[in-house]
Amino acid sequence: MIFSLFSLFRAGPSSAEARQEPNQEPDTRFVIEKLVLSREKIALPSYVLSGTPDSSGKIKPALLKFTRLRIVVRNIAEEKQVSVLGQRAGTVLRLGAYIASEVEKVPAFLYPNGRATTDWVRLWKSALDATFKEHRDGQWIKIFVSGECVFSSNESYRYYDVMEGLAGGAELTSELVEAAAGNVVGQGNVVPAKYTGQTYLAIGRSGSNYRGAVLDRHDKHNRSLFAYAPMVNRTSHSLKLSRFSNFCADVLDALTIRTTIAGMQQLPKEQRETHNDFLLDAATFQKNTLARIVGFERSQHVVFRPERPEFD
Repeated sequence: MIFSLFSLFRAGPSSAEARQEPNQEPDTRFVIEKLVLSREKIALPSYVLSGTPDSSGKIKPALLKFTRLRIVVRNIAEEKQVSVLGQRAGTVLRLGAYIASEVEKVPAFLYPNGRATTDWVRLWKSALDATFKEHRDGQWIKIFVSGECVFSSNESYRYYDVMEGLAGGAELTSELVEAAAGNVVGQGNVVPAKYTGQTYLAIGRSGSNYRGAVLDRHDKHNRSLFAYAPMVNRTSHSLKLSRFSNFCADVLDALTIRTTIAGMQQLPKEQRETHNDFLLDAATFQKNTLARIVGFERSQHVVFRPERPEFD
């Protein structure tokens, strides 16, 4: 895990608590504390996923690889956790930004009797439409609130539901993923499962700024990249965390498509020419994404540390 990404997200009073005045009614509005995106791998016996042991008695291994986003929200009385599972990091984060916007507007979905107030299909379609079209095929998503699945784009392994039911939106651990495997099999079985996870991006508050920290992989090197935007800009307009999260999704998409294009350009000329349409679409997607990034940078006075990345 890349713990340096979390250095700014120490526990402390929420914005709602900070605004609370003596003798006032408690402020029950929810505040988004942080969004944490990670890449997860779980190795476990294939029969946990299929539900059918191999007739030969041999244990075949299976590997689950997925992206997981945790959205932590709280008010003065309680904390809620939303988790989003999916394939591509940019799409998962984009959907997370849309869910964060729902929290800021009408957070009734955080409670069981309010789940139906949110149009999950619309949010998922919007996130998918914002994804590079060549990367849309095969994408899937599952959304959980406090461990309860509220939306699934398609049929998926029961293991995910059991795992999130145990996690309740909290961080995954080796013990938890192994317990989930045992619960799927049932009858108190102990099932070996190996877990590895890496934090890829974290969004939260730092002083009077929003801060996004992302792992930038470029030229075979990894580095932590940070973006800051003031919560209130020079014209006294407040910036919502959901909008900053959407900007971070653009940053993530730009870094990803940069790597994709660079990889394609390394192919021999005869192979590269067979992918001309793909490269043209990728260049268009990159151009549009960079235009949104630049527009947001200028309007919200974004600062990158240690330096602005090379997006193209």
